[in-house]
Amino acid sequence: MICVVNMNEARQITSSVINLKKLVAVLLLGLLPGILISGSLSAAVILQYHHIRDTGPAATRTSPELFRQHLEYLAKHNYQVVELERLINALKQKQPLPDKTVAITFDDGYDSIYHKALPELKRRGWPFTVFINTQPIDERWQGFMSWDQLRELTESGVSIANHSERHWHMQRRQEGENRESWLQRLQAGIETAEERIDDELGQNYRWLAYPYGEYNREIQDLLQQMGYVGLAQVSGPLAPWSDLTALPRFAFGGTYGDINDFAIKVATQPFSLRRAWVTTESGQRLSDPLLPLTESRPILHLWLDNARIAAQVNCFASGQGSIPVLRDGHQLQVQAPESLSVGRSRYNCTAATGEKGRFFWVSQPFWRRLEDGRWYSE
Repeated sequence: MICVVNMNEARQITSSVINLKKLVAVLLLGLLPGILISGSLSAAVILQYHHIRDTGPAATRTSPELFRQHLEYLAKHNYQVVELERLINALKQKQPLPDKTVAITFDDGYDSIYHKALPELKRRGWPFTVFINTQPIDERWQGFMSWDQLRELTESGVSIANHSERHWHMQRRQEGENRESWLQRLQAGIETAEERIDDELGQNYRWLAYPYGEYNREIQDLLQQMGYVGLAQVSGPLAPWSDLTALPRFAFGGTYGDINDFAIKVATQPFSLRRAWVTTESGQRLSDPLLPLTESRPILHLWLDNARIAAQVNCFASGQGSIPVLRDGHQLQVQAPESLSVGRSRYNCTAATGEKGRFFWVSQPFWRRLEDGRWYSE
């Protein structure tokens, strides 16, 4: 997402009911929209994988044995595995999201999906989606599926969708690019990949999974203008207020995704929010998760339906652990006491639902560049 977002998500959260030793923080992608939402919310989640193998980049691989454990857990605990299209359509049509429901996705099109994941999922009759960069497939890079293998997946009912032509850092302009040429390059890469997928496989969903999970407001606006749904590479349950240009997914790989961690993630539920927004320290409203160069301690504002739940919310910041929450009845203000690090960061807020093993989650990602405006290296 390949380089995956270094999420640093382990957090210690204690409640009177459950004490979890390690909890992966859940991310709601995109700046939270100021939409009025009320009532209880059921939960559906999108799962994301890269490599299904024992070797390869540690941050993006899930062993075949652990992947099998994930699938066995879903079956044993009566989760429904559905097509990604069903969840996207429910959000578009403002229909209730089914509880205990998951969609399974893979990024990049690695051949381990064909050799290891396909047999397990096909045996269970479960649908899934693969987001591909078309350049590695067209150029027959080692370790990626071929078009013939992707055709075999398609014949098995698998959805193949867009990860752009090349695996760019989409937020970053290349040398000499102005805003217009940067957006033209991104659009051309998205359209080229969509055309290749349609030509080779006859599939044309107009869904884009962001390479590296990186996006900003301008990229989201571009996707909306193109009529695409965007999927990001950070975690969180779907909600009625989820932004269709930055849908959350639970990413598995590296140290994240042992079976206990997996059980927590698939059971999460969204908060019932009336409003949520982000401001600078001076009170200026922010609409972009890519922070201004002068901003390092943004403020997340949450307005919950339920004051009792609001009183129980705990919040965390990347690299800083638990952070203060200012409360005023239904309304919360959350701000890191120290500057967020350069790179990827997030605020994560959670509360127990009252149902054993289930938590409400809402989280906000941020990106910070170097003070001189240059991008950090990875």
